Amino acid sequence: MKYIALFFTMVFCFTSASLANNWQHVATYEGVELYSMEHNEQGLLPFKAVRESEFPIESFVKLLIDYEHKSKWAPKLKNVKLHKELGANKYIFSEYYTTPWPFYDREFLLQGEIKKVGSKVIFEGIEIPDDSFKDNDHVKANVRVLTVTLTPNKSGTHIEFEFIGDMGGAIPHFVSNIIQKKWPVRFIQAMEKTIKEGDVRNTKAYNSFVAN
Repeated sequence: MKYIALFFTMVFCFTSASLANNWQHVATYEGVELYSMEHNEQGLLPFKAVRESEFPIESFVKLLIDYEHKSKWAPKLKNVKLHKELGANKYIFSEYYTTPWPFYDREFLLQGEIKKVGSKVIFEGIEIPDDSFKDNDHVKANVRVLTVTLTPNKSGTHIEFEFIGDMGGAIPHFVSNIIQKKWPVRFIQAMEKTIKEGDVRNTKAYNSFVAN
């Protein structure tokens, strides 16, 4: 089983790296640059959102690491469940999202890692083939790439939010369009609003990440 999981992880990473080179700018929406890509895969929902934010990188890192309070600000997120710690800043976890009636709510079952790459901080998630943690009341989304990359600059933070995957079941085209356009924008706006309101915590997980 361990080797099968490793094989699938390698395949997902290779395919995702190939796709991630094909971003095309499609719009600027409420101060966020939106990108998509051409593809031939039914149901695939790729998007990339880029934002130049005035807030410091430390605030975004603190906010994103604090998974226990993420549902208070992240759009459509019901809750986050940490299943297993795999090592320093590596986890298996689920995020549970509401979807419009009559569709089933979605679960993102992911192996996640928080990485420092130079001055950048990268929050990265990829689906895992092991469904033993799956919640049967949700449809599992298929996630090839889910990353938030934070880069400090003179004016604040450069944010890149990327997603390549599908919602794991039948969703109308108009709903997919809303997700592709609105979700990344509302997610970034919610982060900025929460930081502006000062609702950011200096957690044990953040202190551990900084120490490492």
